[in-house]
Amino acid sequence: MYFSLNNEKIVFHQTSGITVRINGPEDLYYVEVREFKNNYESFYLEGYQVSLEKKEGIETEFNFPILFYADLETSIYKFTGSKRATKIYSHRYNDYGKLVKFRFDSNDYKECETWYEKVMEYSSLRGCKPVIDSPFDDINKKVPTFFEIIDIDYYKTYYLGRYPKVDNWKPRQTLDEAILREKNIIDYWSLNHPKNPEGLSSEQIASDILGL
Repeated sequence: MYFSLNNEKIVFHQTSGITVRINGPEDLYYVEVREFKNNYESFYLEGYQVSLEKKEGIETEFNFPILFYADLETSIYKFTGSKRATKIYSHRYNDYGKLVKFRFDSNDYKECETWYEKVMEYSSLRGCKPVIDSPFDDINKKVPTFFEIIDIDYYKTYYLGRYPKVDNWKPRQTLDEAILREKNIIDYWSLNHPKNPEGLSSEQIASDILGL
């Protein structure tokens, strides 16, 4: 989505991971992602400075590419002339009432049926409006939100499958958060799976990815 806050123009997407771009009057902004382990306590996952203009050691956009469910909060800070950071925006993941796409990467009909049931469980729990994208039209059409939409900006897309570990992404860590992160944040297996999917049933695969 695209929105403005005073003089800042912000692009913020959660469709496939988290992406943030900021166009504003300040030279530097700071974006941080934290994960809630319960309703009231969050822990640092990732954070770094971004700038609209390319600078040495500074990214032009923020990316946090985790694709499975996590209770994440994204915050944006601006640096004033005194170099003091001021929070200007914060968003905690909440897909209630939102269109959420669930892509099934499997040609096994029974597996896709199982995943459909897990998506319905997720939708009942979270309150989202699911859109199913599987190889089987009869499964896709089970949800009332089945219709053709071109270039829709879904609130989130979940990928259900058995994906190999091909990524080498690791979260950055600031010095003041390093110890805290190591003590409290689990080591995700990959961008697609919170833990190794080898040997897991179809139901367990979906439960892990959807946080059920």
